[in-house]
Amino acid sequence: MNKRFVTRVLVIVLSLTACTPVAPAAATAGGATGGEINLLAWNISPELDKALQDQTAKFAETHPGSKVNVTLVPYDQFNTKLTLMLTSGAPPDLSAMPSDIMAYAKEEKV
Repeated sequence: MNKRFVTRVLVIVLSLTACTPVAPAAATAGGATGGEINLLAWNISPELDKALQDQTAKFAETHPGSKVNVTLVPYDQFNTKLTLMLTSGAPPDLSAMPSDIMAYAKEEKV
């Protein structure tokens, strides 16, 4: 997979989270809001995993009061982890989408 492509996708996804309320946010005196964002993805490579971690840190710096929790799992364990999170009632706010996402939709998990 092309490193630049994945990095761009991650930047876009993290940028979109700034537009989407993911948790009740407490307004501060300056009118800023914050909250936690839980992101689930699979390991791609050490370099791209680091790029994701770096981007989430940059997002937190530019969005005070926000925190991005990244959970990276091996690709072959991703569907199991996602299923457990969905059935436990604690789905991620953002997630890489597996190729069989429609199976989750048919089961009304997403």
